Amino acid sequence: MAIVYISLGSNVGDRLHYLIQATQHINETIGKVVKTSPITETAPWGVQNEQTNYLNQILAIETSLQPLAILILTQNIEKMLGRTSKGDYAPRTIDLDILYYDDLILQLPNLTIPHPLAHLRKFILDNMLQIAPDLWHPKELKKQKDFKLI
Repeated sequence: MAIVYISLGSNVGDRLHYLIQATQHINETIGKVVKTSPITETAPWGVQNEQTNYLNQILAIETSLQPLAILILTQNIEKMLGRTSKGDYAPRTIDLDILYYDDLILQLPNLTIPHPLAHLRKFILDNMLQIAPDLWHPKELKKQKDFKLI
């Protein structure tokens, strides 16, 4: 079994409802949720236009699935919960990103693990510190607790 870390974010509609629904679907289709970070509220990252703040959370999931299967399932969950755009920083009902999959380093056209921006986003680092402070970033060669944002 592998441990995969998935970030959840929502800034449209009933944000908490979308996080809860996504967590339930993940638990039913991807694997057992073994840890959850607190839910945090943060300003949108990487956008200049006015948007509602995000509710964010990170889940640690025990899974027997391979990364591409997880990607397909997370995209299906996003669509099921009303997500209509991907990769454009537009407001969204739910955003699911695979952050880590054990210590795997994977570079495919549609999936990069670890997530290339995970160690640069405060909302991810803060939540990772809550559930996996000693998790090793396999590319940056640091533990989560050792990252410092400038």
